[in-house]
Parts: sequence; structure tokens; C-alpha cells
Amino acid sequence: MVNLREIQQEHYEISTKKGYTENWNNYGKIGDIAEVSLIVTEVSELLEELRKHENKFSREHIAEECADIVIRVMNFMSRKDLDLDIALWLKNNKNKNRRWLHGKAV
Repeated sequence: MVNLREIQQEHYEISTKKGYTENWNNYGKIGDIAEVSLIVTEVSELLEELRKHENKFSREHIAEECADIVIRVMNFMSRKDLDLDIALWLKNNKNKNRRWLHGKAV
């Protein structure tokens, strides 16, 4: 079975072969902003799919849009030398210790 770290590496290699990594690296902070904007774009596409189809959305399309979001995040994190597997594990442990609704009133 393939683990998350291997999937992240594979997608980063694909992104690099397609020229994206070099493109983002050449523009410094502007490249970072542009790459994160693509993550936002993928989230917007998911929102639009949900809005457009209300209760009759395509499960396959929703899954594909979610995968696009994760792939964009993995590529950004790889370029920044961050490990999504570790980040998720650490964040999950942090969330386990949070109060109900993070202590916010409902």
C-alpha cells in the first residue's frame, strides 16, 4: 500500500516534470501567492459544484475536486519542503485536545 508521503512525492515529481515547480520558484513570494491562489480556485470549483447541483451533485465530481485541492496543497508543501503526512498527524493530535467546538459558543 502506498502511503501519503509517497503520494505527495509522486505528485510533486509530476508537477516538476510539467514545469510548475520551476515556474513558482522563479517568482519567489509572488509564485507562492499564485500557487496558493490555485488552491483557492480548486476550493471555489468544489463550492460551485455543490451550489450548482444542490442535493443532486455527482459524488465522483466532488471527489475529483477534493483530490485537486489536496494535490495542489501537496505540491505547495513539497516545494516548501513540508511533509503533509507529519503536518496532518501533528494537527490531528492538536485537535484531539481542543475543547468542544474549540471553546466557541454556539
